[in-house]
Amino acid sequence: MCTRNSKDGKMVYITNNKDNVLMFQNNGKPQYFKVNDPALFQAMSDLKIPALDNFLMKLMGKTKRALTYGATFGPGFRIANMLRDTLHTSLVAKSFKPFIDTGRGVVKAWREDPEYVAFMASGAGFGSSYVRGDDPKSLAKYVDRIVKKEGKGAVSRILNTPKKMLDFWEKVGAASENAARVQLYSNLLKEGKTHFEAAFDARDLLDFTMRGEANIVQFLIQTVPFLNARMQGLYKLGKTVADPDTRKTFMLRGALLTAASLALWMLHKDDDEYKELEDWDKWSYYHFWLGNQHYRIPKPFEVGALFSSFPEAMANVLNGNENLKHVGNVIGYTAKETFAISFPQLITPMIEQWANKSSYTGRPIVSEGLKGLKAGEQAEPWTSETLQLAGKMGISPKRAESLIQGYFSTFGMFLLGISDIATRNIFDFPEKATRKIDDYPAIGRFVKSKGPARYTKHQTWFYDTLDEIDRTTRTIKYYQATGDYESAQKLYSKNMNKVRYKRRFGKIRKQLGSINKQVKAIMRSRLAPAEKRNRIDALTQQRNALVKAAWQSFYVKK
Repeated sequence: MCTRNSKDGKMVYITNNKDNVLMFQNNGKPQYFKVNDPALFQAMSDLKIPALDNFLMKLMGKTKRALTYGATFGPGFRIANMLRDTLHTSLVAKSFKPFIDTGRGVVKAWREDPEYVAFMASGAGFGSSYVRGDDPKSLAKYVDRIVKKEGKGAVSRILNTPKKMLDFWEKVGAASENAARVQLYSNLLKEGKTHFEAAFDARDLLDFTMRGEANIVQFLIQTVPFLNARMQGLYKLGKTVADPDTRKTFMLRGALLTAASLALWMLHKDDDEYKELEDWDKWSYYHFWLGNQHYRIPKPFEVGALFSSFPEAMANVLNGNENLKHVGNVIGYTAKETFAISFPQLITPMIEQWANKSSYTGRPIVSEGLKGLKAGEQAEPWTSETLQLAGKMGISPKRAESLIQGYFSTFGMFLLGISDIATRNIFDFPEKATRKIDDYPAIGRFVKSKGPARYTKHQTWFYDTLDEIDRTTRTIKYYQATGDYESAQKLYSKNMNKVRYKRRFGKIRKQLGSINKQVKAIMRSRLAPAEKRNRIDALTQQRNALVKAAWQSFYVKK
């Protein structure tokens, strides 16, 4: 329908939502059409929402995509994502063999076999990981770039420019992202499904283009990294459980995954190295030890929490490894990670700076041992040399490193690593301690050296508890100074068990501070790298023993 503007006589065109009428511009002229399917009308009318098409939204969307690209850039993520896809697909799809079918899918995607081309041409595939899946404009640009490359022959495959190298790496990402999907598509075709049905089911594993109808949901999806992936994972999980054709297979395979998880837990439940793992590490990875190596396999998010992390947490409580609070912690962590609960990416790193805590690991950005130092000295031995150099200008290396990681993740740290190589040589930094396998990109995500861990759950617990004790005792003294003795007594009675540890924990804090100073002195010395590694490992083992003893005295010997 249309109306006439009384001021200038121009025609103003209005879309009639009541009658499911849509309008678009064709060479500057409006074209109207009626959509008979209500669901199709809703989908098409939501393609562009004015409230979400402005400068601020574009800025928040760009920061979200920058973090997503940075996080998915590294080989570690791509391998981990492929492993998660394998386990997720094997539970929610009947026609899929874990690992075997993923390997076949990788080969088809890399060689661009006819089945892969047909699958991608259907619109069921995605580009490199999560970056463009929920952004129509970026997805259109990606497809356009791929189309332009066609027909250039073998010349286009020579990696003689940075752009071609990035395109090659993006192809690796697309192959890892679509491996499970393309093989599921192939399996479904063999079972007699049509091209359309097979492509739809393969895409439906995690369909990043689904964004919901509500404006608030679309706002969050466009500004919070990985939120849409988590929402689609939950949607697929619910759909699988609700469908009688897939429910039985899902529950059976889920039970097998639980049995395998608990069998693995039984092997290592009494090992000190397992007990000292940080909680987020236990809930995010399957852990096992062979010889002198510690191996980690990423858990799929939704089904991993349901069939692995929850049963393992309950088993740890029943075995006495953890107290009952541990179950509540795993529920809270799972809700946070599964629903990707966070602020828009534009402000998340700034909020972490204000809180001085990583939202992912729960560790402080500037540790307790570094807090009292000048900003420029707030660095650990393994902190970037480039940022340590920037510390001479009064910038906190730890906070700067956190900001770079918060906005650009792996890609930012990759560029920082390149800068460190030059900085180390130009400014004659002392040689670092001999690298452990943990320190190598990609490999270090899945394999750790057996030995003293750089971070343990007892270390995180100790500093959190000490901070809580300090706040409580300061509050009690404040009440006493202001004459509010009743409030002081109530607070003391409520926290008596914690407050009585203040002096003991204070001594341990001084010991830990001394150890940290010794580690720093060793790293800045001209000792041989192997000698540095041996001395640092010995001090790390001493530190871990101190915080573990504090934990045992607090929980075990009370």
